Amino acid sequence: MSTIGSLFQERLVVYSTPDLDDYALTIGEMFDEFDLYVGLDDEELGWSKLLDVDLCPPLALPYLGQFIGERVPPDLETTDSDAAREWVADRPNSRRGTNSSIVGVARRNLSGSRVVAVRERDGDADHIAIRTLAAETLNATLIQQELRREAVPADIVMDYQIFTGTTLADLDAGFATYGAITGYTLGELSFLLVGYTIHTL
Repeated sequence: MSTIGSLFQERLVVYSTPDLDDYALTIGEMFDEFDLYVGLDDEELGWSKLLDVDLCPPLALPYLGQFIGERVPPDLETTDSDAAREWVADRPNSRRGTNSSIVGVARRNLSGSRVVAVRERDGDADHIAIRTLAAETLNATLIQQELRREAVPADIVMDYQIFTGTTLADLDAGFATYGAITGYTLGELSFLLVGYTIHTL
């Protein structure tokens, strides 16, 4: 396949000198990336490749993502083109604030059964509580950052904690009265996620 530089050389063949050939190739190199994206190939797809997530060149995936409101994370953009392609195809920003989005983001940094417990409207409609098991949590700080950046809306107060045991606040939020706790042993209460939806693989 011809490059812009070689086409430029062909146009200047009448005036060809070694220096002019080098100059033509140098000027043409500036258009190589453009040619990679929109140059015609055997199937003559041209610029349409930029709008197809399966065919889009890895470096152009952030460009494609902007059309659907997705920002490819910089670490994926530079190190993992397959993950970046999957990110654009998955469109996680369109599900922002939903349980599936919250669970999906949290699970990236979990191991084992990757349990995520979510209690919506934790006290009121503007609060959400999210718990992951201590034994499965690989990086709690990263989970919290990614939940805030990618899944939990900015106007929602997020309470994310690693679950090592039930807190008094959890019991207070889960039971209307202390009488409602009767029937549970202390051992059961210590590992009871009250009012949470438990998401497992």
